[in-house]
Amino acid sequence: MAVERERSMPSDPKEEGLEAQISRLAELIGRLESKTLWFDLQQRLSDDEGTNMHLQLVRQEMAVCPEQLSEFLDSLRQYLRGTAGARNCFHIAAGRLADGFTFVVYEFWETEDEWKRHLQSPVCKAFRHVKVDTLSQPEALSRISVPAAWCMVGRD
Repeated sequence: MAVERERSMPSDPKEEGLEAQISRLAELIGRLESKTLWFDLQQRLSDDEGTNMHLQLVRQEMAVCPEQLSEFLDSLRQYLRGTAGARNCFHIAAGRLADGFTFVVYEFWETEDEWKRHLQSPVCKAFRHVKVDTLSQPEALSRISVPAAWCMVGRD
């Protein structure tokens, strides 16, 4: 057991200190990112009338034709960049499922009307045109209204 512990621990004290500093820096960056998001949400969701506010969560699931993957990925990157910069989009994230050809995009919008306005934006229209040519089946789209307070639960 002692031999294993020695192998996994760096032998150089300088190297040990550097690893600890890197780990601490990574932890601080993660906490700072969480706080930045929390403060942004808190500021943008404050409601003078004290009513309960909700966000629109939009989920798109898209199965891409393997031979069209490159074109789809280029368009998805542009869509993510363009939408992340939209004024009333709180957050957008995309993930690739295990099969490698199915993608899920999650978007949080201030209101349903803001999301509907976004559907008419040039970046959304461009992405929609590419999806017509690259998807192997129609996308699955779902929306749900979630309490804005849920976005603040568990923040430091």
